Amino acid sequence: VSQSMRIAQEEVFGPVLSIIPFEDEDEAVAIANDSIYGLAAGLWTQDIGRGIRLPDRLEAGIVWVNMYRATSYLSPFGGYKQSGFGRENGRTAIYEYVHRPVRQSTPSPFACHKRDSRCPATRSSIRASATLSIRSPS
Repeated sequence: VSQSMRIAQEEVFGPVLSIIPFEDEDEAVAIANDSIYGLAAGLWTQDIGRGIRLPDRLEAGIVWVNMYRATSYLSPFGGYKQSGFGRENGRTAIYEYVHRPVRQSTPSPFACHKRDSRCPATRSSIRASATLSIRSPS
């Protein structure tokens, strides 16, 4: 897919994966942010530092790291740019004019097993994610 294609510029609500090649982190961030929309972003990496650092640079309401679409009703959710404004779910709605992406992650894209307590599908990880996500922005 090229960056100028419609699929790369619009929100797609379906089972679609668009792949755009990039040379380095800065170019990847520029490509990801080159859209009028910013509902969600997915980041896959084996570098924990990158997984912590890059979500703050992405213009998205929620950034999943090494997973995608795992949510909790306790975790704030909402878009950025033309994808909406504000946050739903609990006390975080008060921060509707602050952009701070939510980070939800597993240690690596290959580490999640059904019996693994870090797997997004387990109740304990959803509670932990919600607890970490509800902190007020610094």
